Amino acid sequence: MNTVILFLLFSTVPTYSRKLIRTLTIDYVNISYCNPEYIISKIEMKKLDRRTFSMNISVDVFRDVTDMKGSIRIFKFSDNVYKETALKYSGDLCTLLDMLRQKYKIHMNEQFKHFFTKCPIMKGHYYMHNFNGKDLGVPIIPQWKTRTFIEVESNNVLIGKVYADITVIDE
Repeated sequence: MNTVILFLLFSTVPTYSRKLIRTLTIDYVNISYCNPEYIISKIEMKKLDRRTFSMNISVDVFRDVTDMKGSIRIFKFSDNVYKETALKYSGDLCTLLDMLRQKYKIHMNEQFKHFFTKCPIMKGHYYMHNFNGKDLGVPIIPQWKTRTFIEVESNNVLIGKVYADITVIDE
C-alpha cells in the first residue's frame, strides 16, 4: 500500500521544462579572398546595438559552381586567444549544406529567399539584407565565442576564404 501511495505522489509532481533556444550573434566577418573569375562578394555591417550587428551581403557568381568542396574550422575564444577545437569539417560543402538545411531547418526562412541555399550554385546575383544570425537556431555549435574559418574551392580551384567571429548564446 505504501508503495502505491508513493508512486501516485511522485507520478503527479509537475515537471517544468524550458525550451532551449540557441542563437548566433555575428560580431565580425572578413572575406580575405575572392577568386574574381568565380565570385565577387561584398558585406556591409552596421551596428544595431551594443552587441548586435546586421549585415547586407551581396554575391555575384560568374560561373556555375557544381562541385563545392572546402573546409570549416572552429576556434574557441579562451584565455584571450582563439584556440583550435575538434569542431572541423573538410569535404563536400554541398552535402553539408543539404544536411543542415534538412536536419536543422536552416536557410528555410524568408530572409534567404534571394540567397543560394542549395547546390549547384548557378551564376547570378544573390543578396541578403539585414541578416544578423539570430534567426538561425544552430544546435550543433556549443555556447562559445568562436572564430570560424571557411575555405571554398570548386574543381580544385580556390574560390574564397572567409572568417567570422560568432558568439553562440543560449536564451
